[in-house]
Amino acid sequence: MSGAQEHVHVRAYELWELAGTPEGRDEEFWFAAESELSQPLHEKAPANGEAATFTRRASDFSR
Repeated sequence: MSGAQEHVHVRAYELWELAGTPEGRDEEFWFAAESELSQPLHEKAPANGEAATFTRRASDFSR
């Protein structure tokens, strides 16, 4: 199995588990994983090469 196929396999398994491990829908999850992984990332790394930082709002801590 190639590296790309392994990524699809792992993601398809995650999607299958999230759906409650239904029987007979393996192709559905495989194609969903392929589609998901073929999409370009929407967020790009900063141009200066530094890692992006994320901050939390105070309201996030009250949950």
